[in-house]
Amino acid sequence: MLEMDGCLYIMAGQTFSTFYNDVWKSCDEGSTWTAATEDAAWPERAGQAAIVTSDGEMIVAGGCYNDESGTRSFRSDVWASTDGVNWELRTAEAEWAARSGPRLVEFQGKLYIVAGEIGFTPSTQLVDIWSSDDGGRTWSLVVETPEFTARSGHGVVVTPDGSTMLIVAGWPQLHDLWSSTDGVTFKQESNEVWGCSGIISSVSQVGCGKYDFWSLIHQGKLVTMGGSGAFSTFGKLYGDSWAMDLE
Repeated sequence: MLEMDGCLYIMAGQTFSTFYNDVWKSCDEGSTWTAATEDAAWPERAGQAAIVTSDGEMIVAGGCYNDESGTRSFRSDVWASTDGVNWELRTAEAEWAARSGPRLVEFQGKLYIVAGEIGFTPSTQLVDIWSSDDGGRTWSLVVETPEFTARSGHGVVVTPDGSTMLIVAGWPQLHDLWSSTDGVTFKQESNEVWGCSGIISSVSQVGCGKYDFWSLIHQGKLVTMGGSGAFSTFGKLYGDSWAMDLE
């Protein structure tokens, strides 16, 4: 979900077998929704990264889909829009490898895409970080193997003063927090996010870490909401909310 000019936007997604490329808009805090477009210029996908930049553009990047044979496949395209209706292709194939579950953030005047996945196993998690200083048209490798482990469905936010990027948890049951002031070098701040210090299991329901939670900055706090916490995408779901002071 994105917020721009006082309206909320939801885009793309999937059921078990159907992928979407629609964009929906609400300007009354989510009470009612109208279709900005039911057929965006970009192809169907789920697991995409998306943000609103300081220049007032919505950026959509990457994601997954099922090809004609039904095989889960991945995208590396980047699109931009100022209204959710009309979309401009910034690149059909970014320099980073196609992926789902990455996170996109604006930090120190650049776009950063962080980590992601090409499957639901430890060996198919990604950890590389790329940046773009031209609105997603071209990308440069920032760091191939940062200090934190490979992950997807993680949280990536920037502190209110713009000085620090924070990386929070991710697949399958991570509960760590990392910080960086340059997007290159990361320092571990905690391994007990959500008060969780349990084991990390990639094969069972045991554990208390999370991925695919919603993360945002609100009133000077890092807030997380919901999430999943098992090897299976739909195996274990959370409905809790947590906040950490950043000021």
